[in-house]
Formats: sequence, structure tokens, C-alpha cells
Amino acid sequence: MHLISIIIPVFNTRKYLTRCIESLLNQTYHDLEIIIVDDGSQEETAILCDELSTRDSRISVYHKRNEGVSVARNYGLDRVHGTFVGFVDSDDWINYSMYQCLYDKAIETGADIVFCDAQTIYSDDRVENDTWDCFTESKILEVETIKPKDLCLMAGSACRGLYKSSVIKNNRFPEGLKFSEDRFFNLKCISVSKTISYLKVPYYYRFMRADSCVNSYHPDAVSTIRKASELINTFVVEHFGDSYLEAYERQPLGLALQSFYGVFASKHSFWGKYQEIKQIASDDFLQGIVQKLKPTDIRLRLMRYKLYFPLFMLMWCHNKTKQQ
Repeated sequence: MHLISIIIPVFNTRKYLTRCIESLLNQTYHDLEIIIVDDGSQEETAILCDELSTRDSRISVYHKRNEGVSVARNYGLDRVHGTFVGFVDSDDWINYSMYQCLYDKAIETGADIVFCDAQTIYSDDRVENDTWDCFTESKILEVETIKPKDLCLMAGSACRGLYKSSVIKNNRFPEGLKFSEDRFFNLKCISVSKTISYLKVPYYYRFMRADSCVNSYHPDAVSTIRKASELINTFVVEHFGDSYLEAYERQPLGLALQSFYGVFASKHSFWGKYQEIKQIASDDFLQGIVQKLKPTDIRLRLMRYKLYFPLFMLMWCHNKTKQQ
């Protein structure tokens, strides 16, 4: 058996952390190194990190000032000793057989990375399957034969993967990027891999809490979307070729929709939220994409035709429905 290093960035998630750690301590695969990186949490969370470390010698805790999830993960990567590396977010948890199954597949196939499916679980107990629709079953993929649209779908959450340390050796998460950091990291890791194995089984359980990063308000959303798009597109062209770029054109629009919902989490007034969404929807960069692609999604069609108030009301109603 090989040592697997698991990195867990923690920031004020005391309410969920014990569930997360217990799902790791109870793994059927025992040769684990659990690295908790406390990213400047408040005292009660920091204390819990230390308390949990006393339960098992496999747990190490590092406390540092708050610098964001990418910095925290990179901090952990600089301290791993394992032959394989995985990532778990501190408000999520995993199936007890996850790392045994991913490890077995890595050994069986010689894959540089093994990915699995996930389930998104909401606070109202709704469950959504997060799967790679491009494949109907588990699959082994040679990186040089991966199709552009498949690569676009595959390079998602890092928490669904088990990586050989040799693949991660010179790769790190982009610091200063509030979202899409996993996508860029995965693209870098895939680009230096030969074989990817995919298990179409939801071993990872992602908890979608109301105050998560995905649901939070980001006043610099547009500039972050621009930065993420430029970073990813440049890398895709340089390492996979021009033919892969078209598959990534639509991604900024998905990030824009995500940022719309984040606006509803802000403290702005009703009209303030409308103005914020209008500002995002009318941005020249996003308008250029929506005018070129002519998407069929009703929200993006309203954005394309610059019907900002109907767009706002549609999003407002949908957001209210999500909260019920």
C-alpha cells in the first residue's frame, strides 16, 4: 500500500469539520496522511482543528493567516509525503470506500489521475448527481485522445480526484483567483499525464451551504471571470492546441450566471441588486460572448437582447424558489 496525502483547507467551518474528518478516519483505506490547513479561522474552528488532531496520529494541523483556498491547498502540497494526493473541502464528506476504490483503480490501470462522480447535497436534503455526461460508464482515457468538450467537462473539481504526486510535483493552484482555480489546476495536471481513469460512481459528497463561495457575493465578479477565462484559454491553446479553445468559450457565461445568484446574497437593496446584475450582464466582454454564441438558455437570451429587468426578475424568482 502507498501513502495517500489528503489536504483539507479550513476556514470557519467548525459546524461541518467533524463530519468531514470522521469520513476520512473511517476510510477502508488506512494508509492516509491527513493535512488540515487552518486558513486563519476564528478561534473556535482553530481549536477544533487541534482537538481533532489528537484523535489520530495520521492528522497534522497547520495554522496560517487567511489567504484563500488556493494558497491553503498549495501550503498543504508543500508538506505532503504521499505517493498519491487528494483534496477534500472541510464542509464536505466522502464515502468510506472512496480512496480504496480510487487507489485500486490507479494501481490496476497505472493511471496518473483517477476521477469519480460526486453528489451535491443541499441544506433541504435535495440531492443532485454531478457526473460526466459525456461518458455512460467508467472509462480509461489516454490524454492525447481526449476530445475538447470532454476535456472541458473533466477539468472540474479537484476534490473528485486522486493524483500521483509526480503529476502534481510542479503544479499549484492559481493564487488570487476566487473561482475556476480547480479547473486551471486540473488542466495543468492533465496536461502532464498520460492516462486518466474515470469511475462513474458518486464517492464524493459536496454540501451546498447558503454561505459557500459559490453562493457568495463577489463585487469583483466580472474582473475575476475575465482573469479566469484568459488564464484558462491561454493554457489550453499552449498545451492542447487551438482546436480545444472553442469548447471553453461558453464557460464565462456559466460563471456569469453563478455570479448573478451571488448578488442576491449581498446586502444591497432590491434596486441595488438589479443595478449590480445589470452591470454584470452588460459587460462588454460577456456581451461579446453571448452575442457570438447565441445561447438558448432563457437567462442568457434575455442577457443577449439586453432585457436586463426581465432577466433580473427571472433570477429573483428562481433564487426565491431555491431558498424554499
